[in-house]
Amino acid sequence: RSFGDLFTLVLDGGARATADPRGAATAIYRWLEHAAPSLTDEIVALLRARPWVLAQRGDVQEFRCPADVLLHPGEPILQARFWVPAVALPEFARCTPAVLGFANAPPATPETLRGLGECLTERAAASNDDEARHVYAAVVQLCDQSDSLRDYWQRSAEGHAVSHLHLRSLNPL
Repeated sequence: RSFGDLFTLVLDGGARATADPRGAATAIYRWLEHAAPSLTDEIVALLRARPWVLAQRGDVQEFRCPADVLLHPGEPILQARFWVPAVALPEFARCTPAVLGFANAPPATPETLRGLGECLTERAAASNDDEARHVYAAVVQLCDQSDSLRDYWQRSAEGHAVSHLHLRSLNPL
């Protein structure tokens, strides 16, 4: 049997473990670390294409492809609206996230800015300052990409004083 065949069996087993998805993810990650000690082109292609990362968005957890999962220092805040890892990723994934196709920033869209604002409004007060600063920095980066996004954020932030004040303190718009 090929690595791809075995990987499919392991993922199918993980998908059926609905009672303990975190335990299933940990088992999948351990299996991957042993079954694929080096990332060949074939293995990378399979890892990029298959839903093996247990991700969380709000209260929902599910296995997703790496491209659907955002790796960001503000994950505890971002998980309100964005898919982030639900459990710690295996070492090989932490060392080579770009190779595996993980997202390191959300897409530059008005929907993303709305989601970031909602995350900040809902979770920034309950998170640590460093996590919140990273999310605000992501907002600044997105706003710097286009005038329309900057205008959208300014209009949106007027209704969310916490978002507006923190963003102004980081980088005046």
